[in-house]
Amino acid sequence: MDFNTFLENFDALAEATSGIPKLRALILDLAVRGKLVPQNPEDEPAELLRNQIVVEKQNLEKSKKIAKQRSLTPVQDDEQPYLLPSNWCWCRWNDVVLHIGDIDHKMPTEVSEGIPYVSPRDFKEENTIDFKGAKKISYEDFERLKRKVQPTKGDIIFPRYGTIGENRLVEVDMDFLASYSCAVIKNFNGYIEPKYSYYYSISKLVKSEIERYTNKTTQANVGIQSIQNFIYPLPPLAEQKRIVEKVDELMALCDRYEAAKQTRDKLRQKLRGSAIASLMNAETDEALDAAWAIMRDNWHNLSQHPEDVDGLRQVVIQLAVEGKLVPQDSTDEPASFVIKRALEKRKTLTIAKKISKREPQPPLEEEEIPFELPSGWECIRFGEITDAVSGVTKGRKLAGRETASYPYLRVANVQRWQLDLEVMKEIEIPVEELDKYRLQSGDVLLTEGGDWDKLGRSAIWQGEIEDCIHQNHVFRARPLDHGLLPEWAVMFTNSPVGRRYFESAAKRTTNLASINMTQLRFCPFPVPPEEEQKRIVAKVNELMKLCDQLEASLRQRQQRAESLAASAISHLII
Repeated sequence: MDFNTFLENFDALAEATSGIPKLRALILDLAVRGKLVPQNPEDEPAELLRNQIVVEKQNLEKSKKIAKQRSLTPVQDDEQPYLLPSNWCWCRWNDVVLHIGDIDHKMPTEVSEGIPYVSPRDFKEENTIDFKGAKKISYEDFERLKRKVQPTKGDIIFPRYGTIGENRLVEVDMDFLASYSCAVIKNFNGYIEPKYSYYYSISKLVKSEIERYTNKTTQANVGIQSIQNFIYPLPPLAEQKRIVEKVDELMALCDRYEAAKQTRDKLRQKLRGSAIASLMNAETDEALDAAWAIMRDNWHNLSQHPEDVDGLRQVVIQLAVEGKLVPQDSTDEPASFVIKRALEKRKTLTIAKKISKREPQPPLEEEEIPFELPSGWECIRFGEITDAVSGVTKGRKLAGRETASYPYLRVANVQRWQLDLEVMKEIEIPVEELDKYRLQSGDVLLTEGGDWDKLGRSAIWQGEIEDCIHQNHVFRARPLDHGLLPEWAVMFTNSPVGRRYFESAAKRTTNLASINMTQLRFCPFPVPPEEEQKRIVAKVNELMKLCDQLEASLRQRQQRAESLAASAISHLII
């Protein structure tokens, strides 16, 4: 593989999901495999370089400039993950460094002014260390602790706990110490190019060595001796320098590509926001149609990620529930007729004891109506136009009663817009209660809560399972007139407007929220004329299909990029 081949695949790799991080990882992987730059037969072989390092370290040990180091076994054939170029060789990391160690495992006293004592929390982006924000220790502690190991320019700081292997190359010439939670790898200047060792230390190869040697205790960690044993692909010194130069060049290219990509994404976001604003602010049918045409025909320029379509879906629903998606028709029977019939049916069913008698709910105040109602619309509390009830409570005493088991819906079964009936459970209830809790086709189901996403989720029961009931954490709302479409009720309760009401009315804890039956019944509920409800539902279905198509096209584009990237990576690392 040559550099031109790599560049031919660069765009395909960068456009894939998380393409730039993957590209950076690939660059490092190719570097330590000896595939990033060509080998030069005139370079002194790595085997000779390793022998020179051995001799020089022995001389330093004899003169007591470094401590005597333990001997390590040579890298065995079954440890070698891939073949190296002929003038490279495998060795242990400790074979090619002056020292790998850490300071005493006791936190020195922190002082307000002193020597920086850095830990992984001080590691910032782009291989930087926040020396100013690091803890400070006294000069006395520094002089005492540095005798064991002191990081200097060209060394690597290797976290051994927590963020294991999130390493930093020391690029400053100043006094500081690294926490005992880190190993300090002191590079052998003149024999090993420090930046090559650093690039090796953050490569996939080292990640696999970390996985191999990690102690899976309460707090996962990698020991000093384990790091010393990491296998190390050693190139000739001249090639190390060429590798560093090429990696720097390619990482800079990644930086430029990433910056350009961020600029494009910001522009896309701005254009998409403008297009969505045109939809939201359209005052005529013609303006709305024109805004949709712009959105449909330019979606490939407005968005890059399938997830972006969710925002468009929310706009569709917002426009729908505010009466801005389809025109009003003055010949439609007004919503007041729907409400009148629903209230009369409530009265009839209450007298017949088919539904429970409830105290009349207080009339809506003007400020409770969530938006200006279009002509022909009315707003009423949700509990007035539907029969909203709770479900079966688990754990009741049933001794002495004739019982039977029935399938029942839990919160997990009621997703937003749809039901998930793959896993159904059964519950035992008295036989005479079946009619009370049995679901009917067209019932609207809403969740009481849990985490924030579960709050007020709603879907329609279509009679999928015979004799199915619902638990008390799933509310059932049954429209009291045919003029209230279940699809409209679900659309409103799942809309941004409906969700805002549930979130404001909910009882909250740190991560949980729930509404009770009273809060559900009190929800201000806009009602369009029946015929307009039908037009809205039809239009929303039409636009949701368009959204599905847009999302599918983005997923296809993403999959093509992923496929190209996978093919390129496979080609490049062979």
